[in-house]
Amino acid sequence: MSTLPSVALPRATVLVVDDTPENLHLMSGLLKDLYRVKVANSGERALRLVNGESPPDLILLDVMMPGMDGYEVCAQLKENPATAHIPVIFLTAKSAVADEEKGFALGAGSRHPGRQPRACSPDDGDGRAPAASRAGHRP
Repeated sequence: MSTLPSVALPRATVLVVDDTPENLHLMSGLLKDLYRVKVANSGERALRLVNGESPPDLILLDVMMPGMDGYEVCAQLKENPATAHIPVIFLTAKSAVADEEKGFALGAGSRHPGRQPRACSPDDGDGRAPAASRAGHRP
């Protein structure tokens, strides 16, 4: 009986953007076995990496950063045709529905193009935890 040769598929690249070194270290450690991980400690550096030779397949983006915040980074990514297709997921301690809706309006978190996701909060009663509380947990 013959066996098929194993083919190593390229790993997807995830860019983690956060101004807190501990958060970058934590997220890198959680993801490194499954993904190729790049890190950026500012919005400006994230945009340079995304516009470089090898853009990421997914961006995990902190909202609250000095200088250029995550909302501005996301807006610039979605305005640029070369980067608009890259999915963005916000990692944040902000939990107000207005903050979540702002991120969705900028194009973050949507898995379905053209379909607006519904923001959820801890008291929605739908069994889903807010994004910030799920960030460090595996399903």
